[in-house]
Amino acid sequence: MNSSEYVILLIVMIIFVWIILATIPRLKWRNEIFLIISFVLLLIFLCIRKPYSDMITYENFFNNIDINHIEKLFENRWEVLFKILLYGIRLVTNDSHIMLCIVSLITLIGPFLFIRRYSKNYLLSIVMFITIGTFHIEFYVLRQAIAISIFLACFYLVDNKKFFKYLLAIIVASLFHKTALVLLLVYPIVNIPRSKYKNVFLTVITILCLMFSSQISNLLMNDFYDRYADKVFSGGGIKLLLFYIILFIVYLILKRYSRDKEKESIVKISLFTIIMQFFAVQNNAFSRIAAYTRDSFCFIIPNSIQELNAKNRLLSSILIIVMCICYILVTNMFSDYSIIFVNT
Repeated sequence: MNSSEYVILLIVMIIFVWIILATIPRLKWRNEIFLIISFVLLLIFLCIRKPYSDMITYENFFNNIDINHIEKLFENRWEVLFKILLYGIRLVTNDSHIMLCIVSLITLIGPFLFIRRYSKNYLLSIVMFITIGTFHIEFYVLRQAIAISIFLACFYLVDNKKFFKYLLAIIVASLFHKTALVLLLVYPIVNIPRSKYKNVFLTVITILCLMFSSQISNLLMNDFYDRYADKVFSGGGIKLLLFYIILFIVYLILKRYSRDKEKESIVKISLFTIIMQFFAVQNNAFSRIAAYTRDSFCFIIPNSIQELNAKNRLLSSILIIVMCICYILVTNMFSDYSIIFVNT
């Protein structure tokens, strides 16, 4: 089997777990148990992957860390907290496989908390997280995956209007990957009340992105990133943009039949993702930005579907799952990842 088929097998296993738990009568904490088991399966898949491309660079750096000379860490171009994290793991173990497992756990904590807090349909949210969310990024874009995890774990601070705590979280995330600083825009986008001033703010941001796209690219991505950005975000560009637009149209259709108003903050960052992906068609740097908020699509549709009656909910869920699986097959987004871990 190739890697995409392994990922489809993972989805089938998660659906099978959901079916088994659904058949157990009077099971307390059914949803929480399902969520934990699902993320354990995701963690296992990340832990058995074979190092590929940039992952090999991370492994080599970890293996060459001199624990007696911490100052040598700062000779590397990577962000400081990522190097300190690897140094701390190196103090405990020399095994790079264990290092990858620990980092994988960290990258999954944010998505786990995000789904637990915001999703009304864990099964569909997890399937969408695997297929169109940031799961495939976690296979080897470790630094940004950690930054994404921090953002997702702390997004509730935006909803609760705790700006300074959110600011601190984003600063920490930027010390794993500097692109996270762009997420400071999320706070005003979500919290500025609807008014002409908000429209002006969004218009100005869009115009500035258009005018200074090259400068933004140079700031966020150096030549090293440019060499593999398109491969890392395979399935990106116009294909992903069109899929986002289709999903948002589906959400708008489902919203008409929803008995409950969708959380507005998630909808807003979904629109932000579409805008950033629009710019990413011409400039890979923006795909890095869109990656931070793409998991929002794992909620707006599942939550709307959950409000439908049982028959329509089942049919809609099956349709979305089939669409997502077809997407990863068409784009071959997992084609360059080797799932089975082999020590090098």
